[in-house]
Amino acid sequence: ESAERAAMKAKVQTSEDVTPPSWRWLRAKRLTYTDRQGRKRFWESAERATRSESGVDAVAIYARCQSKREEESEEKLVLVSQYRPPVDSTVLELPAGLVDSGETASEAALRELREETGLVGRAASESPVIYSDPGMSNANMRLVEVVVDMDDEKNKNPKQNLEDGEDITVHMVSTGPSFTQVLQELSSKEGHVVDARLWTIAFGKDLRS
Repeated sequence: ESAERAAMKAKVQTSEDVTPPSWRWLRAKRLTYTDRQGRKRFWESAERATRSESGVDAVAIYARCQSKREEESEEKLVLVSQYRPPVDSTVLELPAGLVDSGETASEAALRELREETGLVGRAASESPVIYSDPGMSNANMRLVEVVVDMDDEKNKNPKQNLEDGEDITVHMVSTGPSFTQVLQELSSKEGHVVDARLWTIAFGKDLRS
């Protein structure tokens, strides 16, 4: 019996759409699944309604700003802050955005970085598909590393190209020697809260230093 249970896999059996008719960006789902012991269970979940054919909902951008000029030789990381209604606070976070139809994750990252910050860069690497809050949603993303050459003429006077309703402030921060301290000081000074993904990156960098 124990071997049979070990071989069983938890699996969603049905997904019922319970989205209110007026919702545009999200879908609400009631999931029925069986656990590893074969018991029927239920879960409430949210999904993005905008997922493209790529299967990737969004990108977050780790944009590293580099310069050969001595006075700007320290590498900086691009962060943004914007008001997020679900938490009723301004959130300090990585630049990010949805992947449009026909785009790769890297293409979406470069477009979003240009729109939110005005900066132009090149995609250096991207993560596999990862999940931000799997206890609540199946929303996924790729983390894209972008290198920004601050000596490039296109980055001399960057200008945002924000969509209607977007109100985004750009921050250029040092990631060392204590990245978490930088985030704490900046968020405390501005009265912001910090995105969990950004804090996790900072915590990891501090552990390595």
